[in-house]
Amino acid sequence: MDGTITEARTMAFTTLVLAQAVQLLQRPIRPRQRLPPPVLNPLLWMAIGVSLALQVTVVYIPFLNDAFDTTAIGATDWLLCAGLASFVLWADELRKLAARSRRNAVERSSPDIRQERLRANDRRSRRSEIETEL
Repeated sequence: MDGTITEARTMAFTTLVLAQAVQLLQRPIRPRQRLPPPVLNPLLWMAIGVSLALQVTVVYIPFLNDAFDTTAIGATDWLLCAGLASFVLWADELRKLAARSRRNAVERSSPDIRQERLRANDRRSRRSEIETEL
């Protein structure tokens, strides 16, 4: 990368497109949701593939470079864009890990809290079973 504004714009645009793909795959799964998990949804993968294919055409097809004011970027630039796009995913996973560690530490220090959480989970699962029967 030689540092032009067009390359910076292309990399920013590419990072945004890749970040949207990562965000789609990161969607939480709710128990009552009738949709399949994102990783198992073939239409979602097809939409992500089409989005990435369109991004590649905007980056590498000359007349689209002019229309979108983009330029070709190298493999290293694509890797940098992918890393930046996945930052939120990694940060969220670290946040969940820290929360889980804190929760486990509290539960180990207080058996009453652990029992209450187990009862709450049982109530939630029974409520969920009743709602799915309706």
